[in-house]
Amino acid sequence: MVQTNEEMVKKLLKEKIIKKEETEKAFLEIDRSNFIPENKKEYSYIDKPIPIGKSQTISAPHMVAIMIENLEIENNSKIMEIGTGSGYQAAIMAKIAEKGGVHSIEINKKLFRMLKEKLNQYKNIKIYKGDGSKGIPEKAPFDRIVSTCGIPRVPKTWKNQLKEKGIIIAPLGSKFHQRLMKYRKINGEIKEKDLNLPCAFVPMIGEHGF
Repeated sequence: MVQTNEEMVKKLLKEKIIKKEETEKAFLEIDRSNFIPENKKEYSYIDKPIPIGKSQTISAPHMVAIMIENLEIENNSKIMEIGTGSGYQAAIMAKIAEKGGVHSIEINKKLFRMLKEKLNQYKNIKIYKGDGSKGIPEKAPFDRIVSTCGIPRVPKTWKNQLKEKGIIIAPLGSKFHQRLMKYRKINGEIKEKDLNLPCAFVPMIGEHGF
C-alpha cells in the first residue's frame, strides 16, 4: 500500500498518468492528506475517491491528474472550477497557474465555509458560494473551465464565459455514469472530444444541472 505522497506521485509517473513536469511538481508540493478527513487519513494515498462528508468526495489521484493535464494549464491561465469539493484539485491547479489562478464555485454552504478557511493560504485561489452551472459571469472570461461534477450537457453559460481557444474538461452523461469530455472553443464554436474514460462523479445541481 502506498504510504506517502511521494510514493503516490511516483506510482502515477510509472503508470504514465502524470506526464508533464509541472504536474509532477504540483502534485509533490500539494500533499493529498491535507485534504482528507481525520478519520480517513490512512487512505490518503490510495488511488480511489474518498468521501469527505456533505455527500462529496475527493477524486482519485489519477482522475485529478488526467483532468489537469488535459486542461493544458499554462502559468498565466485563469481557471474556473465548478465544485470545489475538498479543495485538492484547486490547490494543484493554482500551483501550475501561478500567475493566473483559480476561481472555484461551491454550492454547499457548510463545505464553502470550511474551504474558505482551508484555502486561505493560497493567494491565487478565490472561492465563491453559488450555483456552478451558472458559472461566475462577473469574473469571466476564463482560459480554462473544469467541472468536478457530472453534467447532462455543457451549459451555455460556460460556453459564453470561455475565451477563444479556451478548454473545458467535464464528465458528461447521466446522474450515475459519465464519460470525461474535452471541449475547445474555436471561432466561437465548441468542438467536442471524447477522452474515452468512463467515470462516476456526483451530479451537478443547479439551474443547468440535473
